Amino acid sequence: MVDGKPGPTVKTVKDVIKVYPLAWPGDRDNMRFLNYSGIAHNTIHANTIDFYREVHEVISEEPASAFSPELLGLLVAIGIEKGSRFEPNDQLRTKLIESAACCTAIE
Repeated sequence: MVDGKPGPTVKTVKDVIKVYPLAWPGDRDNMRFLNYSGIAHNTIHANTIDFYREVHEVISEEPASAFSPELLGLLVAIGIEKGSRFEPNDQLRTKLIESAACCTAIE
């Protein structure tokens, strides 16, 4: 903040920070910043089977190199794998539902 105003800092960040996929080297000069100020976002994960669907979505969209082999191995054990559908059988689904609900009960 400069004199209580974020403007100068925001300008510096926009001038200095460059975030882009490494696969798009030609687009490095086309940084685009989106202003989400004042828009509500839910950043709390689900405490239902949907939590595991969210994890599957992330694994499916991100490169495998973004995760450790150990983590990917654990996720495969519960049916979460890049390139595969997440369709747990009834027994696993019950366990995952119990697991997600258990995490919210801990205080």
